[in-house]
Amino acid sequence: PDDIAAYSVILHLRDPRDVLTSLYYSHVYSHRRKEGRFNPSDEQRKQWEEEGVDAYALKNVALYKSRYEILLSALLGKENVILLKYEDMVADYSTWLRRFLSGFAHLPLPSKRTLGIFTSSNTLESVHERLYKKYRNDFIPPEEDVHKHIRQLMPGDHERKLTPETIAMLNTELGDTLRLLDYAIH
Repeated sequence: PDDIAAYSVILHLRDPRDVLTSLYYSHVYSHRRKEGRFNPSDEQRKQWEEEGVDAYALKNVALYKSRYEILLSALLGKENVILLKYEDMVADYSTWLRRFLSGFAHLPLPSKRTLGIFTSSNTLESVHERLYKKYRNDFIPPEEDVHKHIRQLMPGDHERKLTPETIAMLNTELGDTLRLLDYAIH
């Protein structure tokens, strides 16, 4: 929008090294083809698989570095922007959800209906309680399955899947972004 300061913005990000790792598994094994959007040939997928996750991450790091830089330069540090991290959502969903809902604190909450008859007021706390109860079990890590959209959930996957040499190259390339977002560089 022209006047981004007039909006309440939730910037939800994930460690870009994990994004690149996850993207490889998604593109090679689980992401469905969609004409005009994501439609690699079987040969392209086979090539990605044969080249491996390290080559894929290094081949795509410039694009994702650029995307993060655009988001961070436009939004990070602005009063109307709430920065949330994927890692916090997985580790402590309740706290993450409170911070997410705080982005809507300035809006009037619609009344809720009980039995379709009685109306009562909603609060951010009651909304938090309902959403937490409904989704809290969605963050229990499943057994890893490369063919599923939710492959394994756990942060730090780049440390488990990439070689130390690849991680070092990503840390160098993404260093400013990682520091701005307070991600550890090993």
